[in-house]
Amino acid sequence: MKKLVVLLGIVLVLFLVPTIAVAPASASDVELLWKGHNVHISVLVHRFRPSSTSGWATEEFASLEHFADFSVGDVVLTMDYSCNIDGVISAENGFLDIASIIHQTYGKWFRGVRASEIVIGSPNFTAQFNVHTFGMKTHVDNTWTLGSWAVVNATDLNVSAIRLYQHFLTHGTPDESDDTMDSEYYAIIDAILSGTANASIVSDWFPDERNSVWWGNETIAFAFEADDISSFINVEEFPEVHLYMDVGMLSGELIRPR
Repeated sequence: MKKLVVLLGIVLVLFLVPTIAVAPASASDVELLWKGHNVHISVLVHRFRPSSTSGWATEEFASLEHFADFSVGDVVLTMDYSCNIDGVISAENGFLDIASIIHQTYGKWFRGVRASEIVIGSPNFTAQFNVHTFGMKTHVDNTWTLGSWAVVNATDLNVSAIRLYQHFLTHGTPDESDDTMDSEYYAIIDAILSGTANASIVSDWFPDERNSVWWGNETIAFAFEADDISSFINVEEFPEVHLYMDVGMLSGELIRPR
């Protein structure tokens, strides 16, 4: 296991609040709008579908959990080739957790779990975000193409992100309790940003130069700006780690090529 710890003392940086717009909902969408106190919202977009070629069955989840003393929000849920949640939230004393999970629930030889999650908390924040299962119209067996991203302006921000993959051998049986883990890789980022803070973070899959849906890179990329930053990065089997530091800034990429 490779571990990196970065602790930084950083001077004041001022930020621009991003301009945020949510597209009008189409007939296949559900749009949620709210404004209120003591808000607690849980949303799940879920689909179960078999593969047309391999005999696998795939469960997809896009989820959102949010609570706050007060918040204003606009969230659009979409299901087409992807389970998708887009939104923007402004909150006081709030918490936001967005996650994408793909669970290959049946396979004669192996099963797998893949997850992408971003969690933020702050006394006062505005966040624009997206979480999705499939980032492109692609073969349903390509279970690695899930992702999430968030752009946040906040005070005293806590932010974390994870990208996880677990692969299990089935021994040819339908009983998941009989599975044996064959491989696992993950990347985790935890950061505390004091004072006025700005963060962008993405946990996603990106096609590589072979330009094929069967090939791509697992990536967590991030950029933090704040009065003061403490961060912890933990990676397992993510061979490429790039960090960039300057006064008032920490950014980097954690990449696992396929």
